[in-house]
Amino acid sequence: MAITFVPPAPVLSGDATLEVFVYPAADRTLEPENKFCDTRRLACLGQVMAEAAYMDIMRQRYPASSGKDLQVSLPRRIKARELLQISDDAGIYQQMVDNQLENIMERAGEIYEWHKKVLGCPNDVDAKSPEECRRLFCTYAGAVNVQFGFNKLESWMRDILSFIN
Repeated sequence: MAITFVPPAPVLSGDATLEVFVYPAADRTLEPENKFCDTRRLACLGQVMAEAAYMDIMRQRYPASSGKDLQVSLPRRIKARELLQISDDAGIYQQMVDNQLENIMERAGEIYEWHKKVLGCPNDVDAKSPEECRRLFCTYAGAVNVQFGFNKLESWMRDILSFIN
């Protein structure tokens, strides 16, 4: 029986780690000198960049995908916008992404047990819920993209996909 190891998540700086794992306060003052400041911005960025990374990975795996596979899915766009409380133009989910990305985000949240690291989670929020796993994944992905760049994010997601599949 082969032993499989969870692919390590990129190690974030102290500022990034605080931003990812301290539950976002609605009335928080932004810190212009902190490039990781604003959890919601990181989640929005992470969502879009994770989609792009996932689409690139799928494009490489399935180079003959049709244009229909990449069409915008309006129900997903609305759901993403409500989940992350972001503007409509940042919440676009393509049909190919619909199939697996949410599941990957949820599984990654479970695998890394990020719910155990979150500080200040409100009592009415289930830290283990699929929605919270997706929020944490998007925030972490945004921080990875800001700190290391897109290539590191894509490489990490490729490792996660290999581990999950």
